[in-house]
Amino acid sequence: MTSRRLLFLIALGGLFSLASCANTGSGGGSGSTVEPIEITTSSGVRMVMLPGGEFLMGSSGGDADEAPRHTVRVSPLAIDKFEVGQDQYAAMELPDPSHFKGENRPVEQIRWSDAAMFCNERSRREGLTPCYNEATFECNFEAGGYRLPTEAEWEYVARAGADTDYDFGSSPMALKNYACYAGNARKKTDPVGQKKPNGWGLHDMYGNVSEWCQDVYGKTYYQDSPSDDPRGPKTGKKRVIRGGSWKSSEAGCRASIRQAGTPGTTDACFVRDTCGFRCVRRLSEDELKLVLPGESDGATEE
Repeated sequence: MTSRRLLFLIALGGLFSLASCANTGSGGGSGSTVEPIEITTSSGVRMVMLPGGEFLMGSSGGDADEAPRHTVRVSPLAIDKFEVGQDQYAAMELPDPSHFKGENRPVEQIRWSDAAMFCNERSRREGLTPCYNEATFECNFEAGGYRLPTEAEWEYVARAGADTDYDFGSSPMALKNYACYAGNARKKTDPVGQKKPNGWGLHDMYGNVSEWCQDVYGKTYYQDSPSDDPRGPKTGKKRVIRGGSWKSSEAGCRASIRQAGTPGTTDACFVRDTCGFRCVRRLSEDELKLVLPGESDGATEE
């Protein structure tokens, strides 16, 4: 990092402290030139800031709901480096719903609606504008607080610039190094961050727990979804779940695999010990200057 960029980060104050700033890889040999910037938020959570970009979403050889493969453009964002852990729930003084207890293990057995409310609480703790209306669960994407990633955002960061089944290639031979999944799990989750990160420094994108996304699930959504920041269908009974879990097969850990679950926004629903989440948020004006030097227009209010 240049001294100029380091001084700029330090000047942000209040909201974050810098953990590291480095080009963490090219996404499985894809030739990506994205330079992730790692930060630590005021509540102590490590995140990775990314400039956004264009990628091929979906798969032409996977399940029917993964097709057609199509070009998508994603705006700059910050995303949690690790899945939300039980230690974060304890810090927020929230009840931990997890089956497999451990402060360093990911939160699981969580409803989509409770994950959204966690995002709001984390936003308030950091002085950011919450994204979710707590009566309707409608998401304000223009707010500066935390929310669940869209399906497109999730796949963009999981691929880390690669166009193969995993960011390290299409062969699952190396999956054991990157994921806690059916082939190596001990019938439960691992503590977060035990496996190798993907090319952009994100851990557990392929396993440990599957992750709730913001989007309503639509089996044929890819056939007519917008190319810029798609946000899923307007209505539907289920929400998207992405990434494999400790119970998933190799095929179930692919970057393009799609699942869906009942969000539980109005009544009790069946929740699984295979499903957790991580948070994202849009970048502030100062952060955009770091990831997109000279292109800071259209930033958030924070």
